[in-house]
Amino acid sequence: NPINIKKIDREIRLKKNIEIFSKIKSKFIIAIGRLTYQKNFDLLIHAFNEIYKDTKLKLIIVGKGEEKTKLEKIIKNLDLSDHVSLIGYIDSPYYLISKAEMLILSSRYEGFGNVIPEALACKTNIISSNCDFGPSEILENGKWGKLFPVGDKKKLKKLILKYHYNPPKLNLRKRARDFDIEKISRKYFELLN
Repeated sequence: NPINIKKIDREIRLKKNIEIFSKIKSKFIIAIGRLTYQKNFDLLIHAFNEIYKDTKLKLIIVGKGEEKTKLEKIIKNLDLSDHVSLIGYIDSPYYLISKAEMLILSSRYEGFGNVIPEALACKTNIISSNCDFGPSEILENGKWGKLFPVGDKKKLKKLILKYHYNPPKLNLRKRARDFDIEKISRKYFELLN
């Protein structure tokens, strides 16, 4: 699945949705996707609940979907309303991704997971569940971001803390270029010829 790096760079330069970023006022983790069972945001919220006091991080979840009410209840029951925000769908999350300390994909399963190469293009470190299908291939089995077993809250929590206190210095754009629309288009043309 191709990404458009030129468009991502343009929207970061334009600071699209900067008003959301300006309200956060602290370092934050971002997660993006439909609020569904597939995305397993409840696991992410529970893992975040166990580390936010030590890290002073916020958690921003971008997306809408049928599990919104369920996730709002979890946030309220854990007294996380000041620390976790469900901000709904936004059409251009790239500036936010570029400002996040890390992007987390907590899915139970994926088709491809476009948000991973988009985060690579934004130079944002990635933690992903090692779910079927896509993340381990995109991240080359952990070379470009950390993978944790699906549903493993303890491992996810450990990786968040590791990335927070000792963020890796990876050339994420190098891997992102493998998914750029110009490169993917050439591959399609080669295949058709």
